[in-house]
Amino acid sequence: MSQRLFEQRRRAGRWQRWRWRVLALLVLVLLGAGAYAVWFSDVLGVRDVEVRGATTIEPAQVLAVAKVPTGEPLARLDTAAVERRVTEALPRVATVEVRRDWPHGVVVDVTERVAVVWTRDDGTVRALDAEGVAFRTYARAPKDLLEVTSSATGERRRRQAVAAAAQVLADVKRRAPELYQEVRSVRADTRDDVRLELRRGRTLVWGSPDQTTAKLRVVDRLLDLRAKVYDVSAPDTPTTS
Repeated sequence: MSQRLFEQRRRAGRWQRWRWRVLALLVLVLLGAGAYAVWFSDVLGVRDVEVRGATTIEPAQVLAVAKVPTGEPLARLDTAAVERRVTEALPRVATVEVRRDWPHGVVVDVTERVAVVWTRDDGTVRALDAEGVAFRTYARAPKDLLEVTSSATGERRRRQAVAAAAQVLADVKRRAPELYQEVRSVRADTRDDVRLELRRGRTLVWGSPDQTTAKLRVVDRLLDLRAKVYDVSAPDTPTTS
C-alpha cells in the first residue's frame, strides 16, 4: 500500500469519526432546543382556554376560578391544581377534567351536579344531588323534585339523614322508575331510617341506603300485599302492617 493511499484512508477514517460526533452534537442541540421550547418558552404556551359541559354555570365563572395562567408552557400546566380550584370554588360542579389541547389550548370539561331532591334548611330551600351533596338554593320549592324532611337534631345528624334519603331516592329513580312514580315525599330521621311516602297513604320503610338490589327485589312482591306500612329495611326479613 502506498503512503498516499494510506494517508487518504486515515483522513477518511478521521472524518467518519468526526462526522458522527458532529451529528450527535446536532441531535443534542435540537433536543435541547425542543425541550426548551416545550418546557420553558411560550412558543407552546397557553393561549386559549375552553369550558365545556357547563349548563347552569356561566363559562366565565369557571374561567374566573380556574385561573389558568396564560402564556405558561402547556407542558408545565398543573392540571390537577386547576381541577382542584374549580371543584372547591363551585359547589355545582361534581367533577372536572382539565386537558391540554396542543399546541396552545386548554379544555376545562365540567360535569355539573343534578338535583334529585330538595329540603328546607332554616327556611332556605336547598337542592341535593344523588350523593347527598347540597349544592344550590331555590327561591321557592321546585315542583319537579320531591321533598325530604327530617326531625334529626344537630346539623351533622340532619345532614347525614337527608343525604341518605337523597341517595335512596336517586337509586330508586334510576333502577325502579315505576316505584319512583309512586313516591310522594321522603322522610329520614336518621341515616338508617329513610321512609318513602307512597300514593294511597302507604309508607315504605327503606332503612339505610345499603342493599338496594335486595330491597328492590323484595319490594316488587311486597307491594302486592294490602297494607299501610311495608318494611324492607332488613330485606331478608321484610314485614307489613
